[in-house]
Amino acid sequence: KKSILALSFFTLTTIAAKAQELNVKWTEEMEIPNKNEVYSMRKSKDNSVYIVREKEYVNIESRFYLSKYEGDSFTFKFDIEIDFPKYNGEKPKYKDVVFIGDKLYILSTCYNEKEEMNYCLANEVNQNTGTVSDYIKVDQSSTSKKEGSASYRICKTEDGTKLAVLAFPSYNTYNGQTYNIN
Repeated sequence: KKSILALSFFTLTTIAAKAQELNVKWTEEMEIPNKNEVYSMRKSKDNSVYIVREKEYVNIESRFYLSKYEGDSFTFKFDIEIDFPKYNGEKPKYKDVVFIGDKLYILSTCYNEKEEMNYCLANEVNQNTGTVSDYIKVDQSSTSKKEGSASYRICKTEDGTKLAVLAFPSYNTYNGQTYNIN
């Protein structure tokens, strides 16, 4: 009984001695607009933080906003609405904000039914002003109207220097074969 108690005490003191110190730095409070949710946060190499907010609406598409808080003091820098212009006649849908190396990109996808094409797109964000570049086409794939749109899964490599773009065919196409779904 005494040896179990001594072993427990030794284990607990060892764990406590090896515990890491957690540094918490408080900044001034940041108010998030009404009916907005924090969708994601990204930290840059200069310790700035980018926050993506989503404003949900009833019966219409959500809107996304990108805010930047700069440096160690998290000073507010900008807040922009992620408003995509049409690409080949279609409005892209927001997917993610990612750093590739030192550059920040907004990723989106769209399906053009008339062209029967799916697109995976990127826009570079100017980290000083929040302005967004023209579209960079990452991928395109054809899909027939009958099959509907495909989807993309976008992953970053562990070192943060590359994107892996996984293109998935429409829900009723798999391995190049079309299946009827009733």
